[in-house]
Amino acid sequence: MDACHSGRHLARSYQRQCPCRIVQMMHLSYFPPLELFTPILSNCTDSVHKIQPARGGLSQPALCATLPRHSFIVHHSRAGAPMPADANAILDTLMHANRLKQLPRTGWQLRGVERPESIADHAFGVAFVAMLLADMNPTGVDRERVLRMALLHDLAESLVTDLPATLSRFLAPETKHAAERAALAEILAALPAPDAYLALWEEYTAGQSPAARLVRDADKLEMMLQAFVYEQRGQRNLDDFWASFSERTFDSPLAAQLFAALRARREVLFG
Repeated sequence: MDACHSGRHLARSYQRQCPCRIVQMMHLSYFPPLELFTPILSNCTDSVHKIQPARGGLSQPALCATLPRHSFIVHHSRAGAPMPADANAILDTLMHANRLKQLPRTGWQLRGVERPESIADHAFGVAFVAMLLADMNPTGVDRERVLRMALLHDLAESLVTDLPATLSRFLAPETKHAAERAALAEILAALPAPDAYLALWEEYTAGQSPAARLVRDADKLEMMLQAFVYEQRGQRNLDDFWASFSERTFDSPLAAQLFAALRARREVLFG
C-alpha cells in the first residue's frame, strides 16, 4: 500500500469517529499531508486539532473550516486544495467545456468559411500564443494567471454561443457582459471557489492588468493567424479583418512584431 493510499485509509477510519476533540495520531511511520485527515466540523469549538506524528516530535496544527457536520477531507491535490465530493457536478462543468469543441466560431460562418474552427480550437490557439508571449515578455508576467485566463476567456460561450461582432449594433456591451457573466457563473458553480475563476474572467474583460492585456493580444493575434490560414485555403472576403488591425492594436511589442510579420506574409501571398 503506497503512502498516499495509507493516509486516505487512515483518514476514513477517523471519519467514523465523532470528533470535536483533540485528535492524536501517534503511531505513524509515514506522516501524510494534513489535508488527508483533518476533521472538518461546522460547529467545532476547537480552533485547532493537533496531529502528532511519531517521528519529528512536533505537533502540526490544522485549522477547522466550515463544512457540513462530519464531513472529512480524504483527498488532496498537489496544491493542497481539498477536492469536492460532488463528482457529477464537476463533470457537468467539464461537459460545458467539451461542448466548445462542437460550437463553431460564428464570425467565420457568416463569411462563408467552410468547416470553420470551433470555439475550443480558438481557445487552444489563444492559450498557446499567450504562453509564448508570456515566456518572451521582458518585464515578466504571471504565466499561470495568463494561461488560466486564456482557458476561461470564452468558456461562457458554451451557453451563450459565439455572439458575432455584428450583434454589437443591437446589443449594449453591458448587456452582453452581464449575459456572459451569468452563463459563466452557472458553468462554474459546482467548482471549488468559483468566484476566483469569475474574477479572472472579469480581469480579462476589463483588460487593465498586464496578464489581461497579454491575453487580449493573444486573442487578437490568434484570430488574425486563423484569418491568414483561411486565406491560404482560398477564402477571399476577409480584407476588413486586416483593415481593422495594425501594430498599434497590440499592447505587447512582440505581438505587434508578430502581426507585422504575418501581414508581410499575406502581402507576399497576394502580391
